[in-house]
Amino acid sequence: MKEIWEPCPRCGSGAVEKHGTGYFLLLGFVSLCFSCTCIAIPPIAAICFVIGVFAILLSPFAHKKFHCKTCQYSWKYGK
Repeated sequence: MKEIWEPCPRCGSGAVEKHGTGYFLLLGFVSLCFSCTCIAIPPIAAICFVIGVFAILLSPFAHKKFHCKTCQYSWKYGK
């Protein structure tokens, strides 16, 4: 499978990262693990748990998006 990459359309920077299904799954699992380790602080654990579940449930619907580290611009592939 060919890796898709393009420079930032706003600033032309090459410091671009791709966010897709795997990114949000990883974010969800890390948040869930962090919520388990913060169980002594219930508000933080609850927030991390909600973020984790939300990220995991939405990960199948996450389309490939690019994010520029230089100017913080985000866009979908091909736009």
